[in-house]
Parts: sequence; structure tokens; C-alpha cells
Amino acid sequence: MSKRFVQQRQQQIEEERLERGSKVQPATNAKKLAGRIRWQTLNQFVDVVLRDLSGGEAAVWLVLFRDARDGKATTAITDLATRCGMSRRGITKALALLKKKRLVQVIRRGSAAGAPNVYAVRGGPCN
Repeated sequence: MSKRFVQQRQQQIEEERLERGSKVQPATNAKKLAGRIRWQTLNQFVDVVLRDLSGGEAAVWLVLFRDARDGKATTAITDLATRCGMSRRGITKALALLKKKRLVQVIRRGSAAGAPNVYAVRGGPCN
């Protein structure tokens, strides 16, 4: 997630606190804010995107989201296949569809020697 997005979200949270009449405290704990954004991403995925995905696509996205740190997941296709209960070919198809729907982006391809791919994971096409 971009620094600008985090700052905008932090400002929005503070404005919501003002509207409710609570004392405004700046978000001093970056970990807490990141956790809040992570939950919002998951909620957006479930509320808006999930209904348009197949079971395999949803499983792959959820495993990548679980593995993601700072929006990036480093996971091998064989590991995805094992954890999702799918074939390598099924994972490849699901990833292609997730890329087409702009929910996953390949940042770096792994190697034939077994190095994993690096994926950017998004909660929705506009994230």
C-alpha cells in the first residue's frame, strides 16, 4: 500500500472520530493502522469481489493475502497447489484469472530452481 493511501486513510479515521465527538488522537502505532487497513482490504474482497470468483480463484487469493506482508506475497506455485488442494495447472489458471481481474499482479517471476514468485495482492481492482 502506498504511503499516500495510508495518510489519507489515517486522516479519514481522524475525521470520523471528530464527527462522533471523540477526542482525536493521532495514529501513533503504524502496526495498528496497517492491521486496520488489512481488515478493510479483506472486507472489501468479501463484500464486493468474492461473489464473482470461482472457488479456486478465491482459495488462491486468500492464501496469497494470508502470506502477504506490505501487500506482497512470496509464494511458490507448488506451495499454493498444496495449500489450496489444487493442481499446479489449476493454480496457474486461477492466477491468470486473478491477474485479468486485477486482484493479483506478478512482481517477480520465480526461477526453475524453485525460487518463488512475488505477487502484489489487492482487495479489489481499484486498490
